[in-house]
Amino acid sequence: MKRTLISGLVASVGLSAATITGSVFDPSGASLPDAKVSILEPDTSLKQDTTSGATGKFSFEDLPAGQYILRIEKPGYAVLLREFTVQQSSSVERGFSLQLPAAKKDVGANGKQAAQLPDIGEPRRIRVGGKVMNSMQLHKVQPVYPATAKAAGIQGTVLLETVVLKDGTAGEITVTSSPDDDLSRASLEAVRQWRWSPVLLHGQPIEVVTQMQINFTLAP
Repeated sequence: MKRTLISGLVASVGLSAATITGSVFDPSGASLPDAKVSILEPDTSLKQDTTSGATGKFSFEDLPAGQYILRIEKPGYAVLLREFTVQQSSSVERGFSLQLPAAKKDVGANGKQAAQLPDIGEPRRIRVGGKVMNSMQLHKVQPVYPATAKAAGIQGTVLLETVVLKDGTAGEITVTSSPDDDLSRASLEAVRQWRWSPVLLHGQPIEVVTQMQINFTLAP
């Protein structure tokens, strides 16, 4: 039903469908079959679900242009979430490595940056420390605490890895650790609107990868 709705939406507005394909691996690089993979378009709540095949591959087709949150999960591994901007008639292909569950950690205040994490399968970019990027920030939107998480008493820290593009906007954002999906979505929605001064190398703007953490704390 969800796929039918997506296909119908594409046809109704005359857009050429886009495709997201990928492969799932374990930390050693071996293929991971039977991982549950889903994508969500938050603005329309359209969703598709699938499972990685014997070689770890999966595919989503007939997608309208928009921003999607991709979720991959498999028992024994940490849940992976990533955000993509899909253009009309485009094809996005990525490799994803599921990690062992990260230990929970407490942090002090919202917006501070976390420790450096490795890139997997991405073009080489320069990493910039959190304190440097914080000093270069031009616009910051605070995340809205989801009502569902508040009602359930859920709190904790969302760790994000963000690609800052040459124009100072947020590119691909990866949730590397989170206590709750609603907190992840709230963090993604906020950071997507953040803006920084472009990072220059030899006088030319470059893309950088930086880490940040967002803390959600309920009042006592």
